[in-house]
Amino acid sequence: MLIALGAILAFLLVLFLVLKVVGFLLGLVWLLLIATVCGAIAERVLHYRQGGVLATTGVGLVGALIGTLLAHILHLPTQPAIAHLPILWTVAGSFALVGTMKVVAPARRLQAGRNLPRL
Repeated sequence: MLIALGAILAFLLVLFLVLKVVGFLLGLVWLLLIATVCGAIAERVLHYRQGGVLATTGVGLVGALIGTLLAHILHLPTQPAIAHLPILWTVAGSFALVGTMKVVAPARRLQAGRNLPRL
């Protein structure tokens, strides 16, 4: 009887831990997905394409930090938030970051005929 009770408790503990890990990973995926979408919005509107999906995700995550910091400095609310990420401030911070990147490191554009080697 005692062994069966111990086995049931061990099973419930393992099940609880697995559900916690799965919940954490799903939350992380949602966070990265939302950050990527917000970074892509800022890059698309400001016509800045320097990197791939990882760069866009980085823009969204850093934009979330910048936007949240800006909201706290201005004493403005940070709601609504999805996956603990304030959407409005993430987009605003991404705009600020992409705008700064566009000024500091403008995208190189190849013009037809100008970068071709001469024969």
